[in-house]
Amino acid sequence: MAAKGAQLGNNNYQKGSIWNDALRRAIAQDDGKRIRAAAEKLIDLASEGTPWAVKELADRLDGKAFQSIALSGELAITKKAEDLSDDELAAIVDAANSSK
Repeated sequence: MAAKGAQLGNNNYQKGSIWNDALRRAIAQDDGKRIRAAAEKLIDLASEGTPWAVKELADRLDGKAFQSIALSGELAITKKAEDLSDDELAAIVDAANSSK
């Protein structure tokens, strides 16, 4: 059965699951010794100033930083004005006034 929210017949979620299951089995087979060695190597590289290792360590400890997306251009309206709520109409007017 497909994951919650996926279309019927969509089994793409299983692709990552197979890989994760294989990794978890490999880690369990040596009591996590190799994963511990990999973590220590990451910490060593980060402490030496390797940029990608610093970023990876920060992302794992603090979570990835939010990305902001700046949009510009015309507002595309797919509804008729009569079908818009008062709040939607006010937002369109505010957007038009702020761009002047």
